[in-house]
Amino acid sequence: HVLLLVHDLLAVVAHHVLLAIAEHLLALVHHLLALPHVLLVLVHAHHALLVVALAEVLAQPLLILPVLLVGLLLLHGVHVVLLVLDVGVDHLDAVVHHLVAGLV
Repeated sequence: HVLLLVHDLLAVVAHHVLLAIAEHLLALVHHLLALPHVLLVLVHAHHALLVVALAEVLAQPLLILPVLLVGLLLLHGVHVVLLVLDVGVDHLDAVVHHLVAGLV
């Protein structure tokens, strides 16, 4: 029973940590959206949608961290949807809202 409690506690902590990370990433997204090609990573897990937008895969050295994060989520059985979008900044909000509405 103790292990189950610890597992539940870790799940709750991880949930909040992922949401906090998502908020920071969404703030970072606005800086990355200056580039036309955006890799949108939608992670749908436990009703928490983690939206990670990464610009120009090979041009960003910092891409390794989000890739590792997605890899860890995949190892834990989280469904990850990769969408490569070529959209303008003006249209991205509408696209994201549409995708979120479809996943929730």
